Amino acid sequence: MNRNRAFFARSFCSGNGIEIGALHHPLPLPENAKARYVDRMTSAELRKHYPELADQPLVDVDIVDNGETLATLPDGQEDFVIANQFIEHCQNPVRALVNMLRVVRNDGIVMLSVPDKRFTFDKDRPITSNDHILWECLNGTESTKRAHFAEFLGLDRHPERKVELEMELESMLAKDYSIHYHVWDSDAFIKFLLWTKERFGLPFELQATYRNGEESIQILRKTYPVNAASQVLKVI
Repeated sequence: MNRNRAFFARSFCSGNGIEIGALHHPLPLPENAKARYVDRMTSAELRKHYPELADQPLVDVDIVDNGETLATLPDGQEDFVIANQFIEHCQNPVRALVNMLRVVRNDGIVMLSVPDKRFTFDKDRPITSNDHILWECLNGTESTKRAHFAEFLGLDRHPERKVELEMELESMLAKDYSIHYHVWDSDAFIKFLLWTKERFGLPFELQATYRNGEESIQILRKTYPVNAASQVLKVI
């Protein structure tokens, strides 16, 4: 899987960019590309937050920021953005796409990989609909956050474990643990990307898509300045 990711990095990534949420799987880059690492916590905080990664070599976080907003990064300065298995963790994936496109230069690259729910622990969850995502764009995500955790844990699917799972849900909410808020299969995610492009006027071309084992890889190329991004951000 990493070999195929590295192939797309060699094919499309050069110059200076960022990788969001790399943790212990930073993408190998070609010699002509250099990435800074973005995460919502410092490396030390990530180790405490994810004790299951205690024996893994995490990357050193260069930029502590919310990967959905990238608020500390200026417009149009990055040559590429890499986000492997990140966007499913976003409460507002449209906002995340807007800001990834915002920070790359014209003709810059956004490289995404997304797990296909059919081959993961999400296999019994329904595909997230574009209508659901649009509702959250327009109305905010706080009112649906608990429902996402309940679906992630399978409360409705495992009524015999209701008490146990509700306790786990409260613990995860208190910790603000990073879950898969939204899930797609490969086809549904491509449809989601094309829907965001049409619905919000996002400035990208889908340059490549590839089924990579249990995930899919998408390469987006920014086609013009994100003048529309400020308009999108007004509603998301």
